[in-house]
Amino acid sequence: MKNHFAIAPINLILGLFFVLLAPLIGESQIVSAPAGGLWNVSATWVGGSIPGAGDNVTIASTVSVTAGSQCNNITIQSGKVLQNSSTNYYTLVVNGSLTNLGTIQNAAYGLTINVNGNFSNSGAMTNISLNFTGTSNQQMAATQPLQVSSFVRTTGIGRIKATTNLNFVGTAINLGLDTLEFTTGTTLTMDGGYLTSGVIFKSALPAFQLTAGNNAYVNFLTIDAPQTVLTGTLLVQSNNIFKNNLINNATLKSHPNNYFTLNVDGNLTNNGVIQNGTYSFTINISGNLSNNGTWQNDNTVLNGSGNQNLAMTQPFTGIYFTKNQTTGRAKAITGLSFIGTQIDLQTDTLEFTTGTTM
Repeated sequence: MKNHFAIAPINLILGLFFVLLAPLIGESQIVSAPAGGLWNVSATWVGGSIPGAGDNVTIASTVSVTAGSQCNNITIQSGKVLQNSSTNYYTLVVNGSLTNLGTIQNAAYGLTINVNGNFSNSGAMTNISLNFTGTSNQQMAATQPLQVSSFVRTTGIGRIKATTNLNFVGTAINLGLDTLEFTTGTTLTMDGGYLTSGVIFKSALPAFQLTAGNNAYVNFLTIDAPQTVLTGTLLVQSNNIFKNNLINNATLKSHPNNYFTLNVDGNLTNNGVIQNGTYSFTINISGNLSNNGTWQNDNTVLNGSGNQNLAMTQPFTGIYFTKNQTTGRAKAITGLSFIGTQIDLQTDTLEFTTGTTM
């Protein structure tokens, strides 16, 4: 008589094994061969399998991306290289996450990488374009500068979440009307390039710091953080709104190609320099104004709907100073010093509280 009860546990164990194995099918780990080569050539890969959309890939040599290249997660090992084939521009589609410990670069033409998952860079990245194409939050970490020509967020679903400081060199950053949120990261550095079309968000202190230089500028940008600190030299183009408390330790000025306005929806403390570019620079301030540096742009407008405090330890040398709302008052809490400035209160009141001298 057959022992069906002895066979049953074996079948159960085998069934459980195949259930656990099933998720791994179609998500294999493929490693590049020591000699490297073109992505679409089987000899480039250990075992001869060319990676597909569901395969995890490790670059352990030098691999050149070709037409139709794609994978799930990808890791570029330290000292190894991912680039485009030198015959044309090519794009790698990363359906999962990208981790770069090595080098990602252009070869003759240019390499574009589309990433749907998270991104981490602790190597060198100098390729032509990095696109975030995911439809949910994408975490971004970079311990080394990103020198890609362009960085684009292509969807408006989810956010980019910076878990480290970010440093871009010569990069055109387009947030695609989406949000770059700094969570554990606090600082964005721009050495050249520009930042456009989106929101920088930080929910709590410490302050968000934007460091700029080499003619870096912002355009159609909202910064929404409890406190923002500017350092370096930042150029301003159109439709920028900086919210809450803005501390300027930088040289802040308009981009030289036209007249531009910065809207400060909150308080502005100047410890640096505020000045015109080639043309006129206007700053609208809805909160308090404090000047401890050089303030010499054409137009400064107090446009808040409530009382706005004024404090100056250094002279204000801008051309026009205007209060354009009749609700609330301008309240001097220190002495005020203006040099060559046309002051227009537009029928409103300048009240000296703890300040006594003008």
